[in-house]
Amino acid sequence: MYMYIQKILAGTGSMSGEWPSKALAWVCLLLMGAIAAWPTRALSQTMGTFLDQGGAVFNVKAYGATGNGTTNDSASVQNAINAAVSAGGGMVYFPAGTYFLDAPKAGATVAITNSRPDIISLVGIGMGTQLKFNTPVGLTIPRAAGQNLFHGAGIMHAQLVCAASTGTAVQMTDLEGAAPLLYDLAISGCNVGFDIINQSYWNERLTAINISDYYNNHLFWYDQITSDPNNSYGYGTYIGIYTNKSAGQDVFYLTGGAYLYHSSFVVKGNFASNASGAAIFNVQGGSGQPCPGAAYDTFDITVEGGSYSVVNSANNGCTGGATGNPIVSGSGSISAVGAVAGTTSLIQQTSNLAFLAGTFTTTSGTQNTLSSALVSPGSQCFAQPTNATSAQMVVGTYVSGVNWGAATVTHPAVAGGIFQVWCR
Repeated sequence: MYMYIQKILAGTGSMSGEWPSKALAWVCLLLMGAIAAWPTRALSQTMGTFLDQGGAVFNVKAYGATGNGTTNDSASVQNAINAAVSAGGGMVYFPAGTYFLDAPKAGATVAITNSRPDIISLVGIGMGTQLKFNTPVGLTIPRAAGQNLFHGAGIMHAQLVCAASTGTAVQMTDLEGAAPLLYDLAISGCNVGFDIINQSYWNERLTAINISDYYNNHLFWYDQITSDPNNSYGYGTYIGIYTNKSAGQDVFYLTGGAYLYHSSFVVKGNFASNASGAAIFNVQGGSGQPCPGAAYDTFDITVEGGSYSVVNSANNGCTGGATGNPIVSGSGSISAVGAVAGTTSLIQQTSNLAFLAGTFTTTSGTQNTLSSALVSPGSQCFAQPTNATSAQMVVGTYVSGVNWGAATVTHPAVAGGIFQVWCR
């Protein structure tokens, strides 16, 4: 059709069997242009709506936030969060800027609230997004009826800054298994980075990845309310906690009978050269309260500094609790240059862990060979008696040789002794 239109406009087309007039040709040409432009224009309009408000992304600037570092953006940010909740979930997006978040009304102690952490994520662009809190609590995340109890959304890619050193950046209460994913965050200048409260339920399965801790008094506070029997802070994953601490500060702070268990910790960083009273784990009991503690955890800790502790604990009159005493126990790799001696006594180094290679029963001879894939020429093995007969054979029983897949045990010529062979 385009070829025919060209002929008519040039005056060479026949009126018979083709287009009847040049006027009609012009109309057709304009219509073709409009149709060709429509998909691009429609896509542009759709994308504009999607990126700003509605759909799945709720840009806080579309709700009035300035990000200029001085204007109070709390009401605008809260409006974006509320819109996401009303829409059934989505991402509340913070473009580059410093969002000053003060009290939204006189007397308020919280700047913003995310009432549905299971379906709402707060997402920035990285170090270019700063949320600066000027209230006692910056962001609060309360328990909400109907939330998914086994999965949370997230707080990601941003700096969280407390304008006052007495402030708390994020406070989470009774989220069971719906605590938000904490990912790629830098926290600075706060009394508490993340205040995790067990008030009527518990907080489990918290996952924190790539968290930079700049001189906060407590990065994570496991804030157990002593009247709540649900003391679990279990099954957490803390990978890439990069800490910078001075005297009296800590990374993980346990109080009120909090029980932090079956969790894994990868912690790197620096303490000041004289960081007296500072610790990675600070476990503080209270008079007449259940004792807080951590157990069955795994550790990969590499830090340096001076006069700090890996574990700082005090009973202070606490009794009972899940661990009976304010302790931290588990296994892993710890390199703590400059730490106070003896502050890792209950954390067993993996280099010293022994593994059960197998069990055998002695014959009337003086040697038995145990086959096990856990044994190699470099293994250090020992024999552990497990019945009354083997207990009488301890003197003179030892692992006399190791090879690929086999350990030879020399023992007195007594049959019926049952031994376990442990190797590391």
